[in-house]
Amino acid sequence: MNLLGHQKAAYEIMMQLFTPETCMQSETHRKITAWYIRFDIMAGLMSGNETTLSREWHAAASDFHTQRARAKPDDLPVGIAAAFAVSRLLATDISLVFGKKAKGLMTDEEFMVVLGEMKQRLAETEHYFATAFSDRRVYVKDFPPPAEGEVENDVVDPRDPNFVLTGDMWTWNFVLLDFWGLSVMFKSQLAQIDPTVDIQEAIDAAHNVGKMYEALQLTSKDPKAVTLGAQASVGIAATAMPKDHKHIMWCRRKYAQIETCGYVATRP
Repeated sequence: MNLLGHQKAAYEIMMQLFTPETCMQSETHRKITAWYIRFDIMAGLMSGNETTLSREWHAAASDFHTQRARAKPDDLPVGIAAAFAVSRLLATDISLVFGKKAKGLMTDEEFMVVLGEMKQRLAETEHYFATAFSDRRVYVKDFPPPAEGEVENDVVDPRDPNFVLTGDMWTWNFVLLDFWGLSVMFKSQLAQIDPTVDIQEAIDAAHNVGKMYEALQLTSKDPKAVTLGAQASVGIAATAMPKDHKHIMWCRRKYAQIETCGYVATRP
């Protein structure tokens, strides 16, 4: 079965089990809903279609986690859950905008107005993710030495001492990966219709994904878990990376790593 076939089957199960009013009622409900929302957004962004779940489902998750974060502003796990939810609601809204435009349900004028709003939300979210919990941020300073030929063949420098978070902020690295993947898709599509948007912005976000992916593999005690956890963002990043030989070979090596871990990567 292809990606959309899996999505349709999962959607049918979701419709039988939950509603937007019940999907946040327990930790189990929230975990299942979060898994499907991530899957739904990824399929929507990569296919250029709307999400299968209506926006109220995504908003229910975002509202729940945002309210918890406001009540417990110093609780890091609660803040991380809220960050994922906020990012994914933004991804949902972007998916809906492009999906409606593709179906002819928005005029050009309406489309450009909404795109301006999405750009503002993206910038505000990026600033928050870059600065939240700043007093708790500790970065990995020590990395294993590069293997023979690694530096020459790489397209990023993962050994930046002020890039990958460690300690209790470790999971925030995946918040950033999620967001950069969203940024790649949005800016790539935006650059095709808005001459004021430089495609280099999408390329920079793609390189951030690649850099974080490699940095996490270098520093994690479980590189396989990191590989599987980051594979979706890597697949999106590959769509915006330059199509020269060095980048193409980098992407092929990353896909091979992902598939070695048991996941069949979706190629752009």
